[in-house]
Amino acid sequence: MHFHLDHRTAEDIFKHTVELAREYCPEWTKDWPENVNEINTKDFRVVVLKLFSELSETIIEQLNILPYKYLVAFLDLMGVYPLPAEPAKVPLSFTIAEGATSTYVPFRTQVASSENGDVIFETQEGLSVFHTPLQQIVSLNPWFGQFTNHPLILEEQQQGFYIFGKDDKEQYIPHKMYLGDSMIFSSEKPVDIKIKIIGSAKNFLPYFSIWKDSTGKVYEPKNKVGEEEFELTFEGIGPLEKSVVNGIEDYWLSVEPDFTEVKISEEVILPKISRVSADLKVSNLLLDSAIANDSSVEIEKGFYPFGETPKKLDTCYIASHNFAKTGAQISMNINLQEDLPHINPTSYTVAKSDIKDLFLLKRRLISNSRISKHLQTKFSAELKGEIDKAEEPDQVSEKVLEALNAMIDSEGLLYDKKAFKDVVLREEARYYVYSSDVEERDVKHINRLLLEDIFHTELQKHVEVELSWEYWNGERWLSLEEKETVDKEKDPKDEREVEDEFEVADKREVEDEEDAREDENEVEDEFLAVEKSKKAKSFEFQDDTQGLTKSGRITFVCPAMKSVEINGVKHYWIRARISSGTYGIPGKYLKTRNILEILDGWDDIANILIKEGITGGVRYQTPEYTPPFIENVVMDITFREKEFSHIQSHSNFEYFIHDQQKTFYPYRPVIGENPSLYFGFNKNVGGIAYTLYFAMREIYNDKDIRTLVKSTSKKNGIASAAVTWKYFDGTTWKTLEVENGDSFFGSGEITKFFIPKNIQPMHKFGKSLYWIKVEIEGDKVVSPSLKGIHFNSVWAKNSVTITNEILGSSNHTPNLKFQLTQTPILKNQQLIVHESKLVPNEERELLFAEEGQDAIFTKEGKTWVRWHEVLDFSGSTPFSRHYTLNRQDGTITFGDGLKGMIPSAGKDNIVAKIYSSGGGRSGNVSIGTVSSLTINIANIDSVNNYAVALGGNDQESLDDAVKRGPQTIKSKDRVVTKEDYEWLALMASQEVAKAKYIDSNRGEVTIAIVPSDESEIYPKKALLDNVREYLQKRALLTITEGIRVIGPRYQKVNIITEIVPTSVTEIAQVEEKCLRFLSNFLHPTKGGRDQKGWEFGSRILIADVVRILNSVENVVSIKKITVEKVQEGVVAETAYGSNQGWITLEADALPIAGNIQINITA
Repeated sequence: MHFHLDHRTAEDIFKHTVELAREYCPEWTKDWPENVNEINTKDFRVVVLKLFSELSETIIEQLNILPYKYLVAFLDLMGVYPLPAEPAKVPLSFTIAEGATSTYVPFRTQVASSENGDVIFETQEGLSVFHTPLQQIVSLNPWFGQFTNHPLILEEQQQGFYIFGKDDKEQYIPHKMYLGDSMIFSSEKPVDIKIKIIGSAKNFLPYFSIWKDSTGKVYEPKNKVGEEEFELTFEGIGPLEKSVVNGIEDYWLSVEPDFTEVKISEEVILPKISRVSADLKVSNLLLDSAIANDSSVEIEKGFYPFGETPKKLDTCYIASHNFAKTGAQISMNINLQEDLPHINPTSYTVAKSDIKDLFLLKRRLISNSRISKHLQTKFSAELKGEIDKAEEPDQVSEKVLEALNAMIDSEGLLYDKKAFKDVVLREEARYYVYSSDVEERDVKHINRLLLEDIFHTELQKHVEVELSWEYWNGERWLSLEEKETVDKEKDPKDEREVEDEFEVADKREVEDEEDAREDENEVEDEFLAVEKSKKAKSFEFQDDTQGLTKSGRITFVCPAMKSVEINGVKHYWIRARISSGTYGIPGKYLKTRNILEILDGWDDIANILIKEGITGGVRYQTPEYTPPFIENVVMDITFREKEFSHIQSHSNFEYFIHDQQKTFYPYRPVIGENPSLYFGFNKNVGGIAYTLYFAMREIYNDKDIRTLVKSTSKKNGIASAAVTWKYFDGTTWKTLEVENGDSFFGSGEITKFFIPKNIQPMHKFGKSLYWIKVEIEGDKVVSPSLKGIHFNSVWAKNSVTITNEILGSSNHTPNLKFQLTQTPILKNQQLIVHESKLVPNEERELLFAEEGQDAIFTKEGKTWVRWHEVLDFSGSTPFSRHYTLNRQDGTITFGDGLKGMIPSAGKDNIVAKIYSSGGGRSGNVSIGTVSSLTINIANIDSVNNYAVALGGNDQESLDDAVKRGPQTIKSKDRVVTKEDYEWLALMASQEVAKAKYIDSNRGEVTIAIVPSDESEIYPKKALLDNVREYLQKRALLTITEGIRVIGPRYQKVNIITEIVPTSVTEIAQVEEKCLRFLSNFLHPTKGGRDQKGWEFGSRILIADVVRILNSVENVVSIKKITVEKVQEGVVAETAYGSNQGWITLEADALPIAGNIQINITA
């Protein structure tokens, strides 16, 4: 910084002197040429003038420097001196050796840079290093229902993270409802399921949106939303896999909210559920096994359920694992090979299928036999004629059926004792015809029986059969049928007393072995023994097959079955037993009085026997079994509003099992908490004092600042930076005493805390750990951005400490000088002098005011006094114990007795009790370089710096001090005006190249600073924090919290130019140089017209761009230039022309090179 009174150089003076010589000494200069540059410099006259010019320049230089010297003297008088060197400061984190639990790092432990061993850092205090069983670091953001798992160790490729909330890897707190049921979800193939949720919710859909099974497969059900219910239809779901949720094994389906539409937080009204049920149907399921009596059957080939000759108490067993699904509606779809309409008929009408021998039936129906003539009276003679004439089978069948059904429908019974004399009737038929209480409804039934006995070989007999369907309950077989099973009444026909004497006489003779076996079984009938006097539970049993006589469906509500072993197979079984009747008529011999009936078709033989007097005998009735044959059985299983076996939710990292008889909330928010940072330890850390360094990530733009605001907050303005540290004592969260607990908000300090011994583990975030949490206060917070969290950390400075260095002996002469051995000297040195006499009281007061009450002390019987450093002796008195220190070379100077006291004489009585040497920009080392311990420390594995070392500055130059001085005097180290903020921001650190006051909201002060390091265009956070702290100390108390120090705003500047080079061969070189020159020209700190950087809001002239391009070698001409200002990605201003025009940057912006296009033309 220099003020020039005269700008002339020696050349300027020489030219002016020549002009004066030509004017006043023409004879002397008449032979000189007109052009001064052509004058012979060896000419004696010229030499004299040259010497005079050089001498004059020297004098002008001395004159020009006078204002500077006067300014220096003035600043010296005002106490403005070059600032001393500053040491870089860095946090060091120590790692304890594996297996060790604790160790100690002494105060002033030295750690050298791995890149430059001469750069040494000293720890600023002793550090107890402990093993840190840290298991998890989690940020909880309950305002938005989110959390973040932070890395314990940040990998190099990772960019850092935000704590409390808004991190890129932030997730929603898990909230899931689980529905578990083995009956609903264990089907062997996909099924359709309808789930109904009844309750209250502002909107069901987003809260029950994402459905998954245990494998993670996503289902997209159709939904129907009502005011108090929500129906979801799943098509083709399953089969699901069995899994374990919260220790419960089942088939699980989960649902969670769509967090893009809703959030789970304290201030939101969440859905409440009163009931969850499911409807589903599983179709076309096959049986697992079947047994007919005692024989296993091959289901896939079809089978006779009761064998080919079924009889009473024959049993068919059917097995399926689906019978374990209690409460399900079971539907067995049974397909028979053919229906059996004659068994358990629903009508007495004769059908075409009932006719076994059509033409024999025709002959007998129109014959002249006694019984035929009787029957012909029951239908018209005309019909008889039509039957007689009919020849085609269809015609015959039609007319015969018409006649038979006319007889069945006739009024009254067909029975006539005389006409039926030769007809052998069955017991049942005999009972009815001899009974006196035949009801009208029984007439058709009896007539059908009579016709079957008349035409016993031509017509299919109707047979009744009754089945009993049963299940095993773990103790016995119980009925599935919905009816009361009392002691079974005997059939009325078994109580009859009217019997034909002829049949009674022969009954014992004709009873076959099958009837005898049937009687034995009846005695041992398990069914009758179990079912007597028992009322069956209602299982909605329905048999559409009518006792397996036709294809149809058997349905029932599945009871609580137990597995049982049948025929060596343990399974879930049901069984069908023939409880009465059968599927046909067994063969037997019947007594008859009509020999013609016995020898039907053998009339000649019958007539011979009649002549011999044999008119009756025994007729064998052939067996007429028509057993059902099941071709296949497929099952359908249906649930209607079935409640799930298990409903539980995983909400806010905890599981909740829900009682389905009560209403419940499936999702539970975090209650009563603000955003917090949690540290989880897997071992008890009670009784340990930890140090913790939060390595901050650099934030260069406002867009990278992320602010959390509670949605219900009505507060505006500055975000809170207050936090509370807490630990869990087994019952509640207790406050933890912490030093620098808010360091992650920018203070840059190391956090220290002691964990009480009563800390207890708690289950949080899915893990049972010893938790410490840091909870913010207030409704608004700026999320700190970190590069890492490091335990066992301590501050270290780029300095070497020397203690008790003897400087020499005083001989009590004025202006004594001594030399410190290590330079440069940093602040806070202590110089002590041994004085032989006691310090007088009046001198003590002055000394204590300057150095404190401990300035005088006794050691080994000697009195030592700590003297006070001053910048100069201008304010010193004969009693001032003052000295000056040249920090650059280490020279200490004492006063002359008038201005500053002379140390008393003594041997080795001048001692540097302590001082530090070091500092400078060389200490600003990068991350991971301060890692070399100069001594070995037991159980220390390694040391490292996870942040750059900052603050190292060389001693201020005189020119810089002169620049700073006037503003220092003006502001008196206080900030009031905008200019004060800018100047003091520059004075805060030599790392600040430029500072700009940015207009902002009322009550706020915003300063943008530019780093002096040309390789970095954005300041580091530590520098921002240092400048902010520096300004806060010098600002009014009412504004300190509103001071913001930020990085600069840059505006891209595009330059498009078209130039002509000297040669085609120079194109590449010219293009490269033009790009480099223009990029340097636009550099914020080294560009501009004078290469000293740009000011905020500068104009960028096209003329300057032209000048830069013309300075490039081999550029012949510039044809075209366009300069563009880019704002938010869009060109906001454009300047054209060859030597005129400009663009103007925004008032708070600096330029930076954008798109530079160099177009080369011929």
